[in-house]
Amino acid sequence: EDELIHQPHDKFFRATFGDITVVRGHLQAFLPQEVSDLLDFDGLVRDNTSYVSEALKAHYSDVVWNLNYHDAKIKIAVLFEHKTTSDKYIALQLLRYMQEIWDADMTAYDDLTLVIPIVVYQGLEAWKHRRFEDLFPGISGIFLRYLPSFTYERTDVNEQTEAILTHHRAHKNLLVFQVMRHVATRNLGPDVLFELLSALVNTEHFGSYNDKFAKEVLSYLFNYSDVKPIEIIEKIRLLSLSNQEKYMSTLNQFYIEGISLGEARGEARGLLLTAKIIKQHIKGFSAAAIAESLAIAIEMVQTAIEEYEAS
Repeated sequence: EDELIHQPHDKFFRATFGDITVVRGHLQAFLPQEVSDLLDFDGLVRDNTSYVSEALKAHYSDVVWNLNYHDAKIKIAVLFEHKTTSDKYIALQLLRYMQEIWDADMTAYDDLTLVIPIVVYQGLEAWKHRRFEDLFPGISGIFLRYLPSFTYERTDVNEQTEAILTHHRAHKNLLVFQVMRHVATRNLGPDVLFELLSALVNTEHFGSYNDKFAKEVLSYLFNYSDVKPIEIIEKIRLLSLSNQEKYMSTLNQFYIEGISLGEARGEARGLLLTAKIIKQHIKGFSAAAIAESLAIAIEMVQTAIEEYEAS
């Protein structure tokens, strides 16, 4: 399925909003309180069905989660849609998604599922909220009775969301939004990249984040960053030995799971190969042993260690 998602933005969105911690944090932080109070978040379950047609899979990135209406076994679907530009036809697109969900209900002869549409907006231009009826300019009010009427929630990652997420202790969401915001503005110099790496390493409960989450964050960042390998290594070099090990281990996750899949740019490959070399160097392995374990030339290892020692 990932092969059909060509945009790094959409791939990152599907990966992070496929994480139950991120989804629960988002719903609790941004849904209206009167809605949130009536939902059973303990019953969140990912709906792995894609409600995007085959022709549109390369362009749209729907993520659907199911949960129950509080104290009742009534299923509610939450539809997340990611946008990087303000979309005139977003209401039509959301309606199409909802129709697909209802078609599945009808095929199974089930009651129709209430769908809560949520747009996560990463663009820089101001979002213009358009209702479905706004797509019919010039139609007088008496004819609106013939049109579907619904609304959707929107979260803008470039707005001031930090206080809300911090209040709800949604630390993983805070990191995801920071990454999305810096990628949107292309503010990805070495200081910012190191700051985001620090957030990834030091965010509360980091130990519970699996390798996939770290890989997706780093892959997304390095897709848009031109930072040189040694620029990050120099900053890690200033940390305590234990912290150097922790940072290198995090980068190493990306090396193992990301580089092997060809998801990074050339500079990212250099950075993470260097990280793997220095990680073993810190542990006391010889240059020859490192070269053998990584199946690379010893001269490459020696150069990396020399740059590290000289930084």
